[in-house]
Amino acid sequence: MSSYQVLVARVDCFSETPVSTYGKFLRQQVEGIMECFTSETVRKKNIDDMKEAEEAALEVKEKAIKKKKKASGTAKRLAEEIAAGQLKPRMSSDINNSTKLSEKASADPIYDTNWCDMPDDIKLECIGKLKLSERLSLRCTAKAERSLVDSQKIEFTEGQGAKRQFVEELKQKAGEEFGHHIEKLKMIPFEAKAKSTAAAYKAENDKRNAWISEKKLPVDESSFLLYLLDRAKQIGSSALAKISAAYQTANEGISAIGASFVSDLIKSKRREESLLKKTVVEVTVEDVQKITMLAMKEDSPEKDRDALLAILSFNVMLRASEAAEIKWAGVKQKDGMIEVHVEKAKNDQLRLGRSSFFNYEPGSDADILMCRWRLRTKGKCPYVFSHLNSSKKLSKGAISTLSTKMLAAIGKPGATHHCFRRGGANHMRRIGHSMEEIQCRGRWRSAAGLKVYLTDVPTAQGCLQLKGAEFDDEDDDD
Repeated sequence: MSSYQVLVARVDCFSETPVSTYGKFLRQQVEGIMECFTSETVRKKNIDDMKEAEEAALEVKEKAIKKKKKASGTAKRLAEEIAAGQLKPRMSSDINNSTKLSEKASADPIYDTNWCDMPDDIKLECIGKLKLSERLSLRCTAKAERSLVDSQKIEFTEGQGAKRQFVEELKQKAGEEFGHHIEKLKMIPFEAKAKSTAAAYKAENDKRNAWISEKKLPVDESSFLLYLLDRAKQIGSSALAKISAAYQTANEGISAIGASFVSDLIKSKRREESLLKKTVVEVTVEDVQKITMLAMKEDSPEKDRDALLAILSFNVMLRASEAAEIKWAGVKQKDGMIEVHVEKAKNDQLRLGRSSFFNYEPGSDADILMCRWRLRTKGKCPYVFSHLNSSKKLSKGAISTLSTKMLAAIGKPGATHHCFRRGGANHMRRIGHSMEEIQCRGRWRSAAGLKVYLTDVPTAQGCLQLKGAEFDDEDDDD
C-alpha cells in the first residue's frame, strides 16, 4: 500500500493535469491481490493494468482540459462584458470570482505550487509541519527529499503517564528560562535509541494514539492492552513486542499485571506461529564446500563471487543486509585469519562497526577465491559483492536471490541466505565453541536471540565424541 501511495504521489507530482485514474486502478490491483487469497481467480499483470490506466487517464485528461478551457473562456467573456459596461455584476464579488475562476481554469500548469519547483527553505518549513508517517512517505520519493527529511529533527513529545506528568510539573516549576532543557528532556528516551528504532517506536505510538482516539477510549494502560489485543489479530509476536517496547519508551513502563498480560499474549502468539512454522533447511559446512568446489572447477566470475559470498556468510554468519555493505577495505587477511569489518551490525547501536574473525589456511580455496574475485573487480567497486561488471554493489534482495539459487543448485531447495547464518552458528556449536563466542562472531544482540537458531548437539551438553565416531545431523535436528 505504501509503495502504491508513493507511486501515485509521484505521478500526480509530475503530471501537468493530475487525475485520479491511476489511483483507482492501483486500488483495484490491491483488491485483486486480496481476492487471490480467498479464491482461485488469476489477476491481470501489472503492465496490462497500467496500459488500461494510461488509456483511461488520457480520456479523463482531455475532458478536464476542455472543461478548464471552457470555464476560462466564460470567465474571460464575463470580465470583458463587465469592463465594457454591457453587463452589470449582481454582486461586487463577481469580478473577483470570475478572475479566480479564470486562474483556476487555466489549461497551463501553475508551477508556483509544484513541490519540485519550491526552494529548499520552503520545503523545510513544510516538512517541519508534517507528521512522522508523512515524513517517512516523503522520504521515499527521492534522494533530495530524503536528505531534507533527515536534516530535520523530530519532536517526540507525545508520551503519557508518569514521565509526561513529571516533565509537565518540572516545566511549571522551572519556567520559560529552562524551556530548551525541558524539550531536550522530553526527547531523551527516544534519542537514547538508534535513529531507526526511535522512528519505528514513534510510528507505533502514533498508530496507537490514533486508534484510542477513534475508539474514544481514555489514554491509559487499559486502552493500550485493548489496542494490543486488537492488533494481535493481524500481526505477529515480534510486531507485538515492538508495540510494547514503544509504549514503555514513551511512558513510565507497565504495571506488574499489565506486563504479565503482555508477556502472556506475546507467548501465546509465538506458540501459534510455531505450529505454522515451516521446516528449516539446514546448510552445513559440507554444502559450502560443494559450492566452493563448483567454483574451483569453472573459470567463471559469477561462480567465484557466489562461492566467496557463501564462505563469508557461513563463517562470519552475515545477514544479507550486512553482506551488501562489506567493503574490500574491511576484509583483511593476516596470520592465518580473515577479518571482516561489518559496518552496519544489529548489535552496533553506536554505528562504530564490528569485526568478525575466522581461521583459514593460506593457499586454501577460500584464499584463492578471494584473490581471484579481487583481481576480477580490479578495484572498480569498493564493495566486495558487486555486479559482474563491477559497476555497483549488490543490494540486499540481490544477495538473497543469489543465495537461494546457489543453494538450490546443490540440492537445497527452499534454503535462503539466512540458512548460511543459521548453519554457521550450528557448525561452531558442533565443534565445541561457547555461546559467547558464537554470539560475538555472529553479532547477536542477546543470547536469547541466538538460542532460537541452535539445535541440540552432544558436544554442547558435555558429551565427548569418541575418535572415529560420527553423529547423524538429521537425528540432532529431530
